[in-house]
Amino acid sequence: MLQLSKFALAIAAFAVGFASPVSEPALADPLSVREANRALYSTRGSEVEVVKWSFMTERDPDLLRTVAEALIYYAAIAAAPDEGIFSPATLGAANHHRMEDAEVAAKAACDAAKNSEAACVVVTRIRPRGWSPKSLQLSHDATTVFRKEFRRANGPKAFAVARGASRYGYSVSASSVSVAEQQALESCGDPACAIVILGE
Repeated sequence: MLQLSKFALAIAAFAVGFASPVSEPALADPLSVREANRALYSTRGSEVEVVKWSFMTERDPDLLRTVAEALIYYAAIAAAPDEGIFSPATLGAANHHRMEDAEVAAKAACDAAKNSEAACVVVTRIRPRGWSPKSLQLSHDATTVFRKEFRRANGPKAFAVARGASRYGYSVSASSVSVAEQQALESCGDPACAIVILGE
């Protein structure tokens, strides 16, 4: 139980997903509020995929599923093959805007912490229930803000995200769409931020 506690704390240390931005191609044209609402997943519930590797024991998948329940999508856990699941290098990243961003962040954190040669691998993925690739994907927190605040607001509005990290920002009830875009990008606060949703 002591080992499990240490492992869970190590995962929690990276749960917010603030990793260095990953270089990405330009985002697609912004969606309308209606289009975004159709594309985004529910924040209620998630699905956990455990990737079984030869270095894992029979008990490791159950352990990983237990830890994964505390992480919000999009999230990943990575481990060093030569060190096993209970290594301090087993780390996670959560609340990213895309699955691939969470995987990159988790592996980078694990690689920086490991004391062995073999590169870290993803052992667990956490994503929205019923997930499949869509034109727009937002983190759990950003999706919550969109549904509870952004889509209900009147007037010109814009929503921005930074791929490769979990940052986002938005503006509502602005004097114009262009002003809303500028305010959303400033709120997002990262050079990698781009507008993904626009409304009037």
